[in-house]
Amino acid sequence: MKQKIKCLIIKSGYYDYLKYSHLFKLYEKFFKPQVAKNAQREDTFYQSFLRKCPLIFDIGANDGHKTEAFLKLADQVVCCEPDERNFSILKTRFRNRQKNIKLERVALSSTIGQQGMYIHQTGSAFNTLNPKFKSITEADDLERWTEKIKFNSVVKVSTVTLDILIEKYGLPTS
Repeated sequence: MKQKIKCLIIKSGYYDYLKYSHLFKLYEKFFKPQVAKNAQREDTFYQSFLRKCPLIFDIGANDGHKTEAFLKLADQVVCCEPDERNFSILKTRFRNRQKNIKLERVALSSTIGQQGMYIHQTGSAFNTLNPKFKSITEADDLERWTEKIKFNSVVKVSTVTLDILIEKYGLPTS
C-alpha cells in the first residue's frame, strides 16, 4: 500500500515537493531518526576539515544532500549538476533558498562546450563524463557496489571550466 501511494505521488509530480518539505522533515524526525543522525554525522565530517567561508562549489551536486551540509559552512553554495533529473530535484529542494544556493546545469570539464555523459540511470551518482571511470566501474563485479553498474546511453551535456565558475561567482575559500 505504501509503495502504491508513493507511485501515485510520483506520477502526480508532487513527490519532490513533498520529500523536501517541512512536513516531510517532521515525519523523518519522528519516524526515521536515523536520517537526522546520518546528516549530523556528515555535517561533523565536513566541519572537521572545512572552515566557515563565503563560498563552496558543489560539483556533481546530485540530489543536494551534501549541499545541505555545505550550507552550514558557507554563505553561498554553487551547485553544478548536468543530470536532468537531479537538476530538477535541486530546483525543487532549494526553491526557497535562492539567495544562498546558485544552480548551474553544467558539468565541469577542461573545456567549455558540450560533452557526452555516460548514463547509468537517470539521476544516478555514477553518471560520468570520464570514460576511464566508466570502464573501471563496469568492470567491477559487485565488489564495491550493491549492483552491477552498466552505462546504457550517452547524453550531451553542457560543460564549463572551473575558471568560468570562479569568474562568475568568485574564488571558493576555506
